[in-house]
Amino acid sequence: MTEALADTRVVTLNGARQAGKSTLARIAAREHPDAVVRLLDDPATLRAARDDPAGFVEHDGLMVIDEIQLAPELFRSIKVTVDTDPRPGQFLLTGSAQVLALPIYPEMSDSQLQEVAAAVRMASGIDNRLVSSVNLP
Repeated sequence: MTEALADTRVVTLNGARQAGKSTLARIAAREHPDAVVRLLDDPATLRAARDDPAGFVEHDGLMVIDEIQLAPELFRSIKVTVDTDPRPGQFLLTGSAQVLALPIYPEMSDSQLQEVAAAVRMASGIDNRLVSSVNLP
């Protein structure tokens, strides 16, 4: 995931529920001192995302948005952000649902987006995680 964040504007971390996506995202955020972590499972955070998507995604550095599928209205604002700022490592998005099936992703180019499929079993420990990167067409 570190490599993906180093050269891609938006990285998605997808996988089954309880696979360890949120834990892996928090570990990645710790490597970025300016990281902002937003948990959409929190009702107040979700409400803020839905009420002002553009304001919600404003940040410097890395923004982690956990359970992004809960607020699909954020995708357009994320796209605008990465269209106007080519820096890599702007967003790390996690989702239990198949995030890439959501309608905004066909509009994002492979230079903007990379999916990291999580095959994480917390019982085996984070050091033994299996992560594969896929560049999207």
